[in-house]
Amino acid sequence: ANAPFGGALTTAIVYYQPGATTATSLYTTASGSAQVGAAPIITNGTAAGTTVTFGVQVTLAGVVVASANGTFVVTLANLTAAASAVTASLSVITDPNQAVAALGNIGALLGSGSSSATLVTAGVTMLTTTIVVGVQLSSTQALSVATNVATLLSLSANKTDASAQVKTVMIVVLTGASFNLDVASAVGSTIGQMDAEAGGAVAAQMALVICAQVLVGQQASVDLGSAGSMTAASSTGAALAGLAVSDAASGAAVTMPASLLTDLGLSPDATYGAVTLVLLVSPFAAGGNAVLTGGVVRQSITSGTDTVAVTGLSTAIVIKMPSGTTGNKCVYRDEVNNVWLSDGVVAVVTSSGFECHASHLTAFAPSTGSSAAAVALSVLIVALAAVLQLIAA
Repeated sequence: ANAPFGGALTTAIVYYQPGATTATSLYTTASGSAQVGAAPIITNGTAAGTTVTFGVQVTLAGVVVASANGTFVVTLANLTAAASAVTASLSVITDPNQAVAALGNIGALLGSGSSSATLVTAGVTMLTTTIVVGVQLSSTQALSVATNVATLLSLSANKTDASAQVKTVMIVVLTGASFNLDVASAVGSTIGQMDAEAGGAVAAQMALVICAQVLVGQQASVDLGSAGSMTAASSTGAALAGLAVSDAASGAAVTMPASLLTDLGLSPDATYGAVTLVLLVSPFAAGGNAVLTGGVVRQSITSGTDTVAVTGLSTAIVIKMPSGTTGNKCVYRDEVNNVWLSDGVVAVVTSSGFECHASHLTAFAPSTGSSAAAVALSVLIVALAAVLQLIAA
């Protein structure tokens, strides 16, 4: 409206397809002082190179009044040669920063269409020898590692072995000072590419640290791909009593009893986390003759990065299992003795689904039966006592 003579000057970035005489406008976005856009300059992805012309047009009231063009030769790299060169360089890398940079190059190559099994194996090996416990990564580095490890796993010929190798790498990412919800999301994608055992271990570690990234009174959800999902809530102790947390992806939900603070002696003013981890495939062996009919719901309450031991509740915690859950019994995991037990847990079938009512917290699963005997109760008490002692220390 304020332009001279009622006209408006506009600019556009355009490109000409090879051999074309008409220009196509590029959609661009501001990036600092530059305008950035993507042009499909090599549409079939197989050409070794091409010549493309870019231009800037100045338009007044819809009429091009000025333009400037530039022609560039764009050459695609030989992916096979590039993959071989990168693979050869990985064996001498010992510095974590160099490893992260090299991992970015690997990710770029794999994302460009390279499918070198040797490169994938060498990348995994490099990570396991450089990203070790004690290494601190920046948030940018942690995000890059998580994203590119997911790519490596997706192309690995032996996902079980590769998952076991990178498990410690992902623990380093999770326990770093730079861990945040963006990194958590990337780790979730990585867990989705891991086998059930290693992925379950990484997910359990993330359950310990994620609540520190969630604002008090808020919830955050992480998609674990084919592995499952996680929902974390942060609250004061006062709000924890009666708290209901739902995992929208799976349909699982947990409701804390109003007596929780009194039963456990928790502070109403302290900050706690409630994490619902749904693993669609159990990371555990069956044990105790329990025949599992679905995945595992791992419910925990955290204080800082410690798990609060929950036992002997006067009113049960209600855990609604994922949608479609079947079975006639709830069992929980005694992870000290690697068996599934059922004392203190009651299965309830309602019109809305299958529930486990529990007087303590651990990992729960639906089952068609269990051989837990009276002696298992004494084993459980010893296990809980050990947990309480560790937390008290």
